[in-house]
Amino acid sequence: MKISQAEIDSGRLLPETVELAVNLIEVNGYVIFERVMHAEKVEKLYTRYMEILEPYLEEHGEEVYNPNNGFNDGTNHIRLYLPFEQPFIDESIIAHPFVTAVLDRLLGEDCILHYLATNTSLPGGRNS
Repeated sequence: MKISQAEIDSGRLLPETVELAVNLIEVNGYVIFERVMHAEKVEKLYTRYMEILEPYLEEHGEEVYNPNNGFNDGTNHIRLYLPFEQPFIDESIIAHPFVTAVLDRLLGEDCILHYLATNTSLPGGRNS
């Protein structure tokens, strides 16, 4: 979903943007905000995540890629708990005002989010 430059500059979503994001989540199960994070930050997250994912796959690859065991969250589908460290705990990521506005609308303003993990689909991945 594209966010207007005015929303990016202000750091706040318009009410109609929040409603659209909520509707997309209710219909599709997710929403993707396009280009709201600087490429350097995305690259830093990706690099650090791959430093965690690659050794995990080396250790558990046979289980992950076995279509008969449903390891983790399904075939070729991994849930990894992230370390509570940078860059994963950057406030602009875990408490981004665009995301919190949508979550407040969906879950209520008193919701508490405390789960720091990924849900990664690998080539050929599917939910069990």
